[in-house]
Amino acid sequence: MNIYSTVQRKTLLLWAGVLLGLVSVYASWLKYQAPPRAFEGSPLQYTGYNNYVIFKQAFFHLLDHKDMYVLYPAEHHDLFKYSPGFAAAFGILAWLPDCIGLTVWNLLNFLVFFLALTRLSVPWAARIPLLLVFTFPELLTSLQNLQSNGLMTGLLIFAFIDFEKSNTGKAAVWIALAAFIKVYAGLAALFFLIYPGKVRFIIHGLLAVGVLFCLPLIWVPPAEMWAQYRGWWRILSQDHEASLGISILYLIHLVQPAFQSKTFIQVFGLGMILPALFPLRKFADVLSRINLLAFLFLTMVIYNHKSESATFILAVAGMGIWYFSKANPTRLQTAGIGLAFIFTVLSASDLFPANIRKNWFVPYGVKLWPCILIYLLVLKELILTGFRVQGAEEIRG
Repeated sequence: MNIYSTVQRKTLLLWAGVLLGLVSVYASWLKYQAPPRAFEGSPLQYTGYNNYVIFKQAFFHLLDHKDMYVLYPAEHHDLFKYSPGFAAAFGILAWLPDCIGLTVWNLLNFLVFFLALTRLSVPWAARIPLLLVFTFPELLTSLQNLQSNGLMTGLLIFAFIDFEKSNTGKAAVWIALAAFIKVYAGLAALFFLIYPGKVRFIIHGLLAVGVLFCLPLIWVPPAEMWAQYRGWWRILSQDHEASLGISILYLIHLVQPAFQSKTFIQVFGLGMILPALFPLRKFADVLSRINLLAFLFLTMVIYNHKSESATFILAVAGMGIWYFSKANPTRLQTAGIGLAFIFTVLSASDLFPANIRKNWFVPYGVKLWPCILIYLLVLKELILTGFRVQGAEEIRG
C-alpha cells in the first residue's frame, strides 16, 4: 500500500466516522425525546432511555450507601446487573444532564467500537467499508438500547490487536475493562495461552482487575464495597436460573420445554473452545487466530443465558471480522454471511413485515440461526487447523 492510498483510506474512514458518529448522536437524541413507556408486567411508565437511568442511578445508590442490586421501581424498570466497579466509574457521566450524559455514553460506545474495527494494520483492513456496512446496523441497535455492548466489543478487538503486536500488558487491561462491564468478556483472556508474554499479561491483568475491583472505595468504605459485591454475586446467581436469552438454551427450550440442564449446555459450549484453542499455541497463521476471536465472540452470544438483541453486536462483529479477513471466501461462507446480514442484522428492521417479526422471528429466535451456522463453519476451520498442526508435527517427528 503506497502513502497516497493510505492517506485516502484514512480520509475515507475519517468521514465515515463523522457520519456514523452523527447518526449515533441522532439516535441518542431520539431516545431522549421518546415518550415514557410501560414495560410488560408493570403499570408504571419509564423514560425511553431506561437502561441509562439504571446505570446512572446505580452510581447514586452507591453514593447514598444503598443496595444497588434491588429493585427501585420508582426510578427505573429492572435491576442493575453490572459490577460495583462499573457503577463507581459511571459517576463520570451520572452528574451530567441526561441528554448530554446518554449522548456521551453512546458516543463512547460508538468510538471505541469504530476505532478498534478501523485500524489499518488489521487483516480485514482492505474491506473495512464493507465490514462497517455489515456491523453498524447491529451496533445501532445496541446504541438505541443505551447498552454497553459496543464498548465491550471494541475493547476486546483492541485486546486482539495488541496481542498481535505483542503488547500483552495492554491486552490484559482491555480484557479486564471489558470483564468489569460484563463478566463473560473475560473469556477472551484465553488468548494469552497462544501468545508470548504470558507473565506480563498476568501481572498487568491482576493490577487492572485490582484497580477496577477497588474503584468503589472512592465513594464507600471497604465493608460497604464487599456488601455490594455480595449483592452482585447474588443477583448474577439468581439471574442465571431465571433467564434463557436469545440463545441455544432458548432453542432447546422450544423443542424440549422440560429441559433443565442449562449449566451443562454452557459448560459444553466452553468445552468446545479447547480443541480449537490448544493447536493454535503452535500455529502462526493470523487468520486462524482471527477464527478463534470470532469463535469466542459467537460463544459469548450463543451460550449466553442473557443474550438479547442488543448483545448480538458481539456475534455480528465476530462474523464480520471472520469473513472480511478472507481473501477468497467459499460460496458456503458467502452464503452464511449473507444469511447473517439478512436474518441477524436486519431481522428487526422494516425489511420484514411486523407480523412476520412478531409471530416468527421473535418466538423462534431466528436472529440466532445464522450465528449457529457460522459458529459451525468457524469450528470446522479451527478443527482442520488442529489436524494440520498435528500432521506437521508428525512429519517433523
